[in-house]
Amino acid sequence: MKKIIFVLAAALCGFAASAFNLEANKHLSTPIGGKFSLDRAPEALATPKARQSRAELSLVYNLASEPYGATSMKGQAIGNKFALAHELNADNATKFAGNKITSINFYTGTNSATKKNQIKTYTVFLTKDLQGEPFYSQEVSVGTTPYSLVQATLDSAYTIEAGVPVYYGIKYALASASDSHIVVDYVAHATSEGGWYAVYDATKNTYSWNNFFDQLGYSCISATITGENLPTNIAEIDAIVSTPVVEAGNGFSMAFRFVNLGANDISSIDFAIKVGENDVINQGGELESPLSFGQSAVVPFDGVVYNTASKEPVQVAAIVTKVNGQPNKSLKPGNATSTLVIPSGGGFKKNVVIEEITGNWCGYCPAGIVTMEGIREKYNYEGIIPVCVHVNQQGTRDPMYNSSYAPVANFGSGSVPDAVLNRSELANNIQDAAATEEQVLALASIPAIGKIDLDVTTDAENPRKITIAATTRFTFDYTDADSIYALSFGITECNVGPYKQTNNFAGSSTPVGGWESQPSSVSMTYNDVARQLDKFEGIAGSIPAEVSAQTPVTYKHTMTLASNIKDPHNARVIGYLQNLKTKAIENVTSFSLADFFEAGLEGVEADNNAPAEYYNLQGIRVANPANGIFIRRQGTKTSKIRF
Repeated sequence: MKKIIFVLAAALCGFAASAFNLEANKHLSTPIGGKFSLDRAPEALATPKARQSRAELSLVYNLASEPYGATSMKGQAIGNKFALAHELNADNATKFAGNKITSINFYTGTNSATKKNQIKTYTVFLTKDLQGEPFYSQEVSVGTTPYSLVQATLDSAYTIEAGVPVYYGIKYALASASDSHIVVDYVAHATSEGGWYAVYDATKNTYSWNNFFDQLGYSCISATITGENLPTNIAEIDAIVSTPVVEAGNGFSMAFRFVNLGANDISSIDFAIKVGENDVINQGGELESPLSFGQSAVVPFDGVVYNTASKEPVQVAAIVTKVNGQPNKSLKPGNATSTLVIPSGGGFKKNVVIEEITGNWCGYCPAGIVTMEGIREKYNYEGIIPVCVHVNQQGTRDPMYNSSYAPVANFGSGSVPDAVLNRSELANNIQDAAATEEQVLALASIPAIGKIDLDVTTDAENPRKITIAATTRFTFDYTDADSIYALSFGITECNVGPYKQTNNFAGSSTPVGGWESQPSSVSMTYNDVARQLDKFEGIAGSIPAEVSAQTPVTYKHTMTLASNIKDPHNARVIGYLQNLKTKAIENVTSFSLADFFEAGLEGVEADNNAPAEYYNLQGIRVANPANGIFIRRQGTKTSKIRF
């Protein structure tokens, strides 16, 4: 059997993490709600280990990924009581029935002042109802080392019952208001099974439970399960991705991630891939290093080819057939996604809009500002369009907040700085300029199934009133395009302000685009500020029902620049081609309004019957304009147009 080098999920391969957004560690900074603050953990931490012997197997039931840091809560005080819990759900209780929970494992936190763990006593517990009293409790004494793994062996092991969920967790009281006490993995998970935390309510004499699974991830606690009849040789594919749009006959890539759900280590797998009506592809091999229970690996697969174009997406499926040479015992061994296959040569260049979610109150947002400014300066809106969406924090209002753009933040992670690309994937880390650029270019390399071009004119009597002529083209014929696609138009503005920007990088030893040399509050002007969006959900009727492939259709839309746009010279129109079904931006373009006002090209009433003449930006007449921006004169109306 040949050796296949798989990739641990904690460090997803570049293909999977950048272009296709498999769940990866999100190094977020400030939750928009503002309840938490985070202390970064050391890079290397010990993790619980499973034990294997002939008579007895032992696994660590761990829903969380590797520890990332420890969080505190705003307004916390010495003596406050907290609790954390994970769930062993009913399905897994059935899987592990008859085996025993023998230990509960957790990490100590830290203190922002002393850099030590000051909580000396924890109570581990088991309960079948978070609102009820635990049926098992045991005190555990710990040391002062921060981020230390504690494996608390239970004096009385708990025998797991089939179909009966159980929660395992810890309780403790704060020794200081400066305690960062909840160690989290900072990964946005799909379920709440491991994100439970509680604050003790003295007035009700009970713990009030909540969840941050989609904000800060899971708290890093686990349970050791031991027994003679633990399940073995189980692998489940929990995520699968493929290139979303490809041309027929061209090779494309896919990847899947599988997780070990058996008590024994996985050293090899066999799997099968099926794409549409293609023949099944069977592959297999040894892992570079064994995977223990709960660990994941990513399998990238390149060179998949499908030869038939179709408006209906083609299914891309994968299944793990064998584990360690034995039949996979998983009841859900496979997973599927889809890829749209378009006619060969029929795609369009995909432009990418980066909608950054930011705030002048956010101390980590200068890192996002550095990334966005670098992209603006490098690409100058050619193919990559930055839009900065300012949001409010609880109790703090950003002066650049705009309600029409506010729904964009719902596509984000719930923290800032953050960014979404074409409303189809999160930027893995907007604070890392190189990583963001790489991810953007990967998305831009995928063919687009539609294209949008803009022509903008101004009103003679009211130059702030603009008419946008948006011309779209599509890869396929449609008889129902109006139910699938719509246009929307946004306005951004540069040189906005000055306003004060909070700067948490003041005095940092790590370079952050010069912000490390700035004070904690910096007066600055802002670029690409989202000012006006009409409409977020798309404009009904902006795309006709019947569309012929490659045939242009034009829609005209009038907007009056909102009063918050102080200087139209610095404004830019963003044209979005939206997919109403997926909510993604299929393609995007932009058009600067600067030259209209600077060159006095506001326009007067058009003579629609007059012939159109085209000039380049140097004033030279052009007979057949192409591939650039030109001035169009028709009768008494002058406008700018991009070809």
